[in-house]
Amino acid sequence: MVGCTGKTAYKERMERMHIHLDDDTCCLCDDQSRETASHLFGSCTWFKQVLAEVSLWTKDKFLVGNRRQVLLAIKRKHRKQFMNEFMAAVWGAIIYHTWRAKNLKNFKGITVHTSDVVTLIRQDLVERVDFLKASKKARRCRFVQNILI
Repeated sequence: MVGCTGKTAYKERMERMHIHLDDDTCCLCDDQSRETASHLFGSCTWFKQVLAEVSLWTKDKFLVGNRRQVLLAIKRKHRKQFMNEFMAAVWGAIIYHTWRAKNLKNFKGITVHTSDVVTLIRQDLVERVDFLKASKKARRCRFVQNILI
């Protein structure tokens, strides 16, 4: 998973190994930009749309950048620890579902819409929070009550 491991995008790695690919453009957006980690998690319109929709749901903005920058920004935000842990889990889910959508498009030809990805992210996180809602940290976090609605 590109965003969590720090590895560059598949097409970028192939290019560095001098393996020619017919198409090195991002398969998620229509920008015809090269698929690089900086494009995928920075300027890709598909990824930005996912971030925007998730931000509406969580009522929190995500920094666009590499994983370390984003996780550090989440950690530095002044809020309850449970909320910071939750937002880090949201970021992980965004990265995972972006990677999954990219692989579905590249290897199976299936286009995944941003709204479908956001629904999957929300389902994953609601299940996690539902599982953890009995913990003291979760009970003290007002956001937990809102997310389970």
